[in-house]
Amino acid sequence: FDVGNVDKHSLLLAPAERADAIVDFSKFAGKTLILYNDAPAAFPARIACYDYYTGGPDLRPACAPSTLPGYGPNTRTIMQVKIRSGSGKAFALKTLQTAFGHKANGSGVFEEGQHPIVVGQAAYNSAYGSSFAASGYCSSPNSTIKCDGFVRINQQGGQPFTFDTLRGSKLSIPLEPKAIHDEMNSTTFDEFGRMQAFLGITTVPATPGLTNANLHPYTFPQTELIDTTNLPKADVKVTPIASASDGTQIWKVTHNGVDTHPIHFHAMDVQVLNRVTWDNIVIPPDATELGWKDTVRISPLEDTIVAMRPVIPTLPFDLPNSVKLLSPMLPEFQGNRDAPPQLGDAGVLASATWSDLLLLGIPPSNGDGEPVDIVNHYVNYGAEYVYHCHILSHEEMDMMRPVSFVLAPKAPDTLAVDAGTNTLSWTDRSTNETAFLVQKSEDGGTTWADVGTVSRLFLDPLNAVLLDPVPLPNTAGDTVTLTDPAIVAGAQYRVVAQNTVGDTWDYADPNVNEIVAGGFPTVTATAKSAAVTAP
Repeated sequence: FDVGNVDKHSLLLAPAERADAIVDFSKFAGKTLILYNDAPAAFPARIACYDYYTGGPDLRPACAPSTLPGYGPNTRTIMQVKIRSGSGKAFALKTLQTAFGHKANGSGVFEEGQHPIVVGQAAYNSAYGSSFAASGYCSSPNSTIKCDGFVRINQQGGQPFTFDTLRGSKLSIPLEPKAIHDEMNSTTFDEFGRMQAFLGITTVPATPGLTNANLHPYTFPQTELIDTTNLPKADVKVTPIASASDGTQIWKVTHNGVDTHPIHFHAMDVQVLNRVTWDNIVIPPDATELGWKDTVRISPLEDTIVAMRPVIPTLPFDLPNSVKLLSPMLPEFQGNRDAPPQLGDAGVLASATWSDLLLLGIPPSNGDGEPVDIVNHYVNYGAEYVYHCHILSHEEMDMMRPVSFVLAPKAPDTLAVDAGTNTLSWTDRSTNETAFLVQKSEDGGTTWADVGTVSRLFLDPLNAVLLDPVPLPNTAGDTVTLTDPAIVAGAQYRVVAQNTVGDTWDYADPNVNEIVAGGFPTVTATAKSAAVTAP
């Protein structure tokens, strides 16, 4: 299934992929060495017209002539190293290996200098002094055997992936189904005739014989959201994962295409767990891929699995949300949101309705593969980052998707209950809340009932009737109030600040979007005030 993929190599690096290399030049005094790239271009299948090197064949008239010595183009000669004359001390490899190995006090170079890995695997035993298993398929959260930390091909999105941790416990985290495609049967050509490559979501459950990819350009609503509430913070020493619900995610990226894509993650590093071919050959990470990486090679006709546990920066100020149009380059939608977009409407990004009427190929879809009409409207992106392919032409042609970090608001305070006016008031301490939820408990805080919500949204003044409200820019220190006509003496009240990130547009209207239910995902992070007893 992975014919053409390169599995015999020394150091295999894709664009933007990095490695620290220690080279012993002690035996090459006075010599000149050339660092040479022998990877085919394009990788891995090679197109001769793109592969330039000294003495290469003359491919005219279809492609370039031979590259003369000392001239370009040349994709293979990378670096020249001149070693000075004289004697030099040989490098002590064993000393380095010992330094990186596990120490009883935890002072090994890798163990002390890197954030702890998420998924335990046998390749890390020397670094941690652990005893992770080299084999052991844990398909169930109730598995009692040791897990090898590898995902199999039959494990699909939403299903739990069970693994052993550095704490000696087992955790199960649902797999996040992601997709890559770079062939014309599922992607399209742009207006200039260039074949496009896209990121997206894998259909769950996958159907044999189908592409199973819902592909999204950058201007589609975000589908990658990470709740940062319980993730480790940057101002403390990161401890090994202890909870499957702390915000850690495991992505299974299915690649139905031809190119190896170097996928680069902004704002976080990832742990490569394994690759698995579609006939279930499990491929452990290369030795050069152990540890944390920000760029990962994702090869065709394989699934690539990575674990991510972002470390959230701490800032001396509150961070507002990024709220913007899906496409800031285009006008805002001005049509009727209660009907399908009409030909000629401004601000239509993609329309399943038009695709059907005009027979224009594959219609746009949401994460579940249901056809949708997407119009340009405001969306809360939270703390907005991206992941993308680092092949330049792909990066510049929309093979990129937003990743939203969902930050919890700061908790409100100074909650007061005025029984005379049936009014509750409190102080807003955050700049990123989208709503305040007031709750009441009459059993001492065991159960809480919702009293009411104060929205921190406003209707877009240009199109107040038609568009969803968007987060209201606010400053900390505002006094917020809510009336409860049924204040009960002795009852406890609290206020929950909410930050809802993602596209809240109602895609469930079948008259507009042709789908039965659902839309694009949202995540809400919260922070609670202290409880106050009503007089």
